Amino acid sequence: MSGEFLKIRAGKMRGYLNPDYDSDDVREFLKNPDRALVRGAELLKDSPTTTAAFVKVGVGGTEKEFHLKRANNKGFLYSLESLAKKSRPLRTYKNIMRLMAADIPTPTPVAAVEERRFGILKRSFLITERITGGANFYYWLKANFRNLPELDRIATTKGFAAFVRKIHLAGITHGDLKCSNVIILPEERPFRFFITDLDATRFSKNGWPLEAAVTEIARLSLSAYDTVDAEDRERFLKSYFDDACDADGWGEKNRFRRMAAIVMKKHLARQRRKKKYPEEYFTYFETGAGKCPSD
Repeated sequence: MSGEFLKIRAGKMRGYLNPDYDSDDVREFLKNPDRALVRGAELLKDSPTTTAAFVKVGVGGTEKEFHLKRANNKGFLYSLESLAKKSRPLRTYKNIMRLMAADIPTPTPVAAVEERRFGILKRSFLITERITGGANFYYWLKANFRNLPELDRIATTKGFAAFVRKIHLAGITHGDLKCSNVIILPEERPFRFFITDLDATRFSKNGWPLEAAVTEIARLSLSAYDTVDAEDRERFLKSYFDDACDADGWGEKNRFRRMAAIVMKKHLARQRRKKKYPEEYFTYFETGAGKCPSD
């Protein structure tokens, strides 16, 4: 990117635009991104909170593929809350820029725009580049991981541990870290990973945010419970914890793991109280497979 962003106005929309995409075609598209959702878009998600799709947009005579994400309005209270803060897409755009500055791979932002009336948020959108050849990490794991050669399984596990460790050692916590919020390039060696859904990301000025990072590891581990075997998960935890301790100068690895186990146990208890997941979700982590490695 040649610069962080341009502040723009396109019709009723205001927001940020990547200078590399500053063109009449893109500005016209940003006046009403909803049109792209009804013209042959590849719908990825349509929930009360978010609508996401791959869309094609003409840019300078060529067709570009973008990932378009609309933050859906959740009602009157949501609109009132928006008076005091920027929309999720605009916050996410700024977070993406900070991650890119820290050399954390994430899809390149194209634009983030919002429409307001008398200060009340009506619509908001985040547009990023589509990562060619990328796959949702959770669905890729579920479909492919157990069939990989052993060396590729090890490489995937250790490579992903290094990716997550790099994020945390930069003083960054994602806020909703799970396998479905990661993109993998499965045809590349070594495997490459990209982090997505960054509206809840937090940045610490004091380096590695220990408890928040371990809570994220707990959430991440739970999100993969039906995609990998116990030995793969243990390899991931051992690689993350040992290498993170080494990189941070933390000599008491066993003490660190005990702290991590306590945090993960608390996270499990919170999730169980919500009654959102089947019981086998928790059994996996209470029969040995889910415990932090102790040596």
